[in-house]
Amino acid sequence: MQPRHIRSTTVARPVRSPTRATERPAEKPVDFTLNLAEARSVSVAGSFNQWDPGRTPLRKDPNGHWKTTVWLPPGRYEYRFVINGSQWFTEPGAKESVPNPFGSSNSVVVV
Repeated sequence: MQPRHIRSTTVARPVRSPTRATERPAEKPVDFTLNLAEARSVSVAGSFNQWDPGRTPLRKDPNGHWKTTVWLPPGRYEYRFVINGSQWFTEPGAKESVPNPFGSSNSVVVV
């Protein structure tokens, strides 16, 4: 039995760069901070990280302030802080908050 093709039928085509419509929007840094010196650990969970409390930890500075920076594309995101791995906490200084299905509220950040 003979091969069906003797020559390669592959045609080299230039790689196209993505069009503006398919490019990701530019991400911007968003700082999450909490002044809670007595906490042993703090993380932020929200719609930007699938509400995973272990995914975005904050770091404590010598003054007891907790902080992290998350790069997010433009949009509206809900979030809460998680203190010591189990206590969910709404940011007291958030410009906006919305009720959640658990009887408390989520903080909102708009990028």
